[in-house]
Amino acid sequence: MPKKVQIFILTKDRLPLLKRSLNSVLAQTYNEIQVIISDNSTGDQTENELGNRHDREFKYIRRQPSLPVIDHHNIILSEITSPYFMMFHDDDVMHPEMVRTLLQELEANKELIAIASNAWIYNNGKRSGLFFRTDKQDITISNREEMAEKYLCDKDFAPFPSYLYRKIVAEKQRMFFSRGREYSDASFIIDLIYLGKVYFKSNPLMDYNIIANQGNLTFNNFCGRIELSQYISSTTRFHRRHPYVRMYRLSNLYYEFRIRFMLNSETIFSKRDLRVGLLLLRYSPVRLFPSLISSIVRYLVTRYLSGKRSDKFDKKKY
Repeated sequence: MPKKVQIFILTKDRLPLLKRSLNSVLAQTYNEIQVIISDNSTGDQTENELGNRHDREFKYIRRQPSLPVIDHHNIILSEITSPYFMMFHDDDVMHPEMVRTLLQELEANKELIAIASNAWIYNNGKRSGLFFRTDKQDITISNREEMAEKYLCDKDFAPFPSYLYRKIVAEKQRMFFSRGREYSDASFIIDLIYLGKVYFKSNPLMDYNIIANQGNLTFNNFCGRIELSQYISSTTRFHRRHPYVRMYRLSNLYYEFRIRFMLNSETIFSKRDLRVGLLLLRYSPVRLFPSLISSIVRYLVTRYLSGKRSDKFDKKKY
């Protein structure tokens, strides 16, 4: 008989962090769980260290060859056999009551398709605050526009590894590269509303870790945010000219300028272009930007897709 909850820990070449995450999952006060390490590493260190504990405390699966991040999530979705499941990350830490608390809420409300929690953010080992603002009120989300708004406005959404899902999510949903690339987890969460309501617990039940040099600053992310906004625009009432979408795209453009300027990396812009762009973004009214954004984005995407630029940074992958 399968356990009531399956917890997949997605990992890639980060054994020390994985050990800490694994120990937090094994220390859960709820016992009806099956812990599965999904190792997407390119090296053998994780397998050599943890493979001999296979089937005693947890199940170990080696993905060979290493999979793209979206494919890694999708293959896990195809392997779900328990009534409930989580996709946890190797650098995050569960609090002991996390699974028990989430499961009790999910079982008590049949309308919910998934439940997630708040988290403490740790930036290079120092606690820097909560993942989303809270007045100690839990939130029930029942329509896609409400969920999409949280991502467009970049506020009050729960971290992806905190979600506990019903099995039907694994049967009905997948991640798609065309719906946000590295941000396809956001479109995946937005699409949960097709299946039922989503519940956010205001209490932090995990630690969400941001590790230095984990590489979240990539041009591919810039394009991913563009594609996520396009997917949201095509499937919700937030059309391309909606203020939320415009602000999201403006912020995306601003961060791309700022990141390239800070890192002094290879860029398709000259430093003069960056300085002028930053001045425009700082002092010009937002209403003057839509046509400029559209032109620059088209140019950026064209250059990217034509292969004339290669990224120096890899996103955090699992």
